[in-house]
Amino acid sequence: MPFLRDQDLRRSASGEGGQERIERIKEGILAHYEAVGKAAEPFAKLKIPMIVTAHLCVTGAESSDKQDNIYLGNLENIRADQFPSVFGYVALGHIHRPQAISGMKQVRYCGSLIPLSFSETKDEKSVTLVEFNKDKLQNISLLTVPVGRRLKSVEGSFEEVQEKLEALNERYKDQLAPWVEVLVETDTVIPNLNGLLHDFTKDMHLEILKLKVKNQHLPLDMQVENEELEDFRPVDVFRKKCESAGRVPEDVEELVATFRELETWMSERSERVSG
Repeated sequence: MPFLRDQDLRRSASGEGGQERIERIKEGILAHYEAVGKAAEPFAKLKIPMIVTAHLCVTGAESSDKQDNIYLGNLENIRADQFPSVFGYVALGHIHRPQAISGMKQVRYCGSLIPLSFSETKDEKSVTLVEFNKDKLQNISLLTVPVGRRLKSVEGSFEEVQEKLEALNERYKDQLAPWVEVLVETDTVIPNLNGLLHDFTKDMHLEILKLKVKNQHLPLDMQVENEELEDFRPVDVFRKKCESAGRVPEDVEELVATFRELETWMSERSERVSG
C-alpha cells in the first residue's frame, strides 16, 4: 500500500468541523484496508505469506520524538486489531522506534535504519527479519544495524559541557565525527556562547549542530533556546502562532486540522504542476 493521501480517504464537506474530519479520516482508513483485505482473500488459498504495509500512526505506538500523526495531529488512526486478518504480517512505517503494537507481534514498526533526531541517540537501530512457513508466521527477530555516525547529546554547566565534548572527541577520534546537541545550564548570561563553543571544538573530531541554553532560575516556558526556524515544521510554526494569538486549545486543534488539509492540498497541487 502506498502512503494514503487525505484526498484518497475522504472529500471535504462544507461546514465540516474538526471532530467530523477526524472521524471521516478514521472511517476512510478502515474502509480502505478492509477493501484491500477483501481483494486479497482469493489469494489466501495459495498458502503464501500475505503482507500489507501501512504508513500511519497506530494506537499504542511509542515515538522517540515529537512525530505528529500524519493525518490527525497527535491522535491515532487505527488499532492494531483492525487490520484484516487475511494478512499474516502488517509492516508499519512513520514511527522511528522499532516495536510491536498492542502485544500483536505481527503488527509492528521496523523503525528507521539511522537516528534521525537527537531524541533517538539511545535507540538501537535494526532490520526486522520475518520468517514464514508457507502462510504461517513462524518467527520474528531483529538484526542490529551498525550505526556509522553517532548523534550525541551533552548537558551541564559550561565547564561540564567542555569536559564532555573533550571525552567525545577522544572516544570517536577513529570514527566518523559525531553530530552533537549541547544543553548548557547556567545562572547567568554567557555572551557569545555559540562562538565560544565552536572555538573550543574547532580542532575536535565532532560537530555541534544544536545548542540550547537552560537558565536554572527561569520557569520552563521562559527558557531561551538557540533554535533556528528550520528546526520547526510548518505546522509547529502555525500552532505557535495560534497559541500566541490567544486561541483556546479546542480552536487551535481545529485550525491545525484545517492547516494540514490546506498543506496536503498545496503539496498535491505542486506534484501535479511539476509532473
